[in-house]
Amino acid sequence: MIRTALLTLGLAILAGSLVARQDDTESVLPSSQEKVLGYLRSDDLTDPVAQLKRDIESGKVKLARKGQSGFLESVLEALHVAPDTQCLVFSKTSAQRDLISPKTPRAIYFNDRVYVGYVQGSDHLELASIDPKKGTIFYTLSQGDEPSVVRTNHCMTCHNGPKTLNFPGVLVRSSLTTADGVPRSQMTEFTSGHMPPLRVRWAGWYVTGISENDYHMGNGVLADADHPERYDSLTNSNMTRLSGRFDTTPYPRATSDIIALMLLDDSVRMHDLITAARFETLLAQDEFAQHRIDQAALTERIRFHSETLLAYLLFRNETPLKGRLVGTAGIESWFAKDAPRDRQGRSLKDLDMSTRMFKYPCHYLVYSDQFASLPAEVKQYLWGRLGEVLAGKDNSPLYANMPAKDRQAVKEILLDTLPEFKRWTEQTGRRG
Repeated sequence: MIRTALLTLGLAILAGSLVARQDDTESVLPSSQEKVLGYLRSDDLTDPVAQLKRDIESGKVKLARKGQSGFLESVLEALHVAPDTQCLVFSKTSAQRDLISPKTPRAIYFNDRVYVGYVQGSDHLELASIDPKKGTIFYTLSQGDEPSVVRTNHCMTCHNGPKTLNFPGVLVRSSLTTADGVPRSQMTEFTSGHMPPLRVRWAGWYVTGISENDYHMGNGVLADADHPERYDSLTNSNMTRLSGRFDTTPYPRATSDIIALMLLDDSVRMHDLITAARFETLLAQDEFAQHRIDQAALTERIRFHSETLLAYLLFRNETPLKGRLVGTAGIESWFAKDAPRDRQGRSLKDLDMSTRMFKYPCHYLVYSDQFASLPAEVKQYLWGRLGEVLAGKDNSPLYANMPAKDRQAVKEILLDTLPEFKRWTEQTGRRG
């Protein structure tokens, strides 16, 4: 049985996940921030869905319908998203809650740059796309006769607050639900990422796969809605098939893979941290230029957000796994297929999934366009601190337990696969 303190978890991910809707013409940020960040502008977007929108409108891309899911599979193909990443959630925590239940779960698909949501019977797909300079941008794609992509800000009640670091972003939560998918208890302090232990994850989600020596909260509903503390996680863990739970034929896959869910939890937090580091730096620089803060305050704000990003980048706050996780969708080969590799064949996308998520503790989104677009001051700070940590020069509590073999492996991989880090290292060496 799980403890009452672990029972209150809630889900919200992608556009359309709120009840109270916001007018798209209303700024999602304070006017002083919007003036600096220009989040609402769309003419300068370069994210994958912005490009897909242009390609559809120009006729370069023609989407095709397939079965009950409409344009879903064609959109996944156009955005280079693998159907095997399918994650299924059945808690009614979306604006489309009337269409969602344990019999008709909502599906999430993702890659390094985009998240796609599909709900049976909906007139649109939900899209959250990562722009290098503006972070998460939300869209809908109509499921009508002619597909059209529309940018939306209707999701900002959930996707612009403390859980997304107070900027528009993506998040994953979970909710223990009744038999019809209605969420009961929520724990607002739950945060997306690789920090939470397995035992508090995925309530209100289907999970296919094996978790050795541990359990999660997926696959089950509350037998007694008035006593959520009686929910039995052990009974619902280690399910490898969804047959008998609901009709899987409207979905591209019959899985909700445990490895995909781990990767989803992890990636949304990294995207939000990069966005926060960029936006906070730009806002601080503007305040400095307006003489509202001094150089010391500017430096400290850059340091604080860079250090937060660095700790997540190097998995310093990851909760260890108690045993091996085994998926059911074969996502491992797809995930690492085109990953940059060093001269020894190692990649930051090589999975472990026995004691920790990855074999080498440095986040693969260090290769992303979003990371590359961080302000120069943040990048210089990060490269300097990364160099110190990987050289073993930082023995603070946060980094002292990072094994020397991990530091060496990460350093070698980055030097072989990340030209900007290699250039910084060579320049520092010449100066030193």
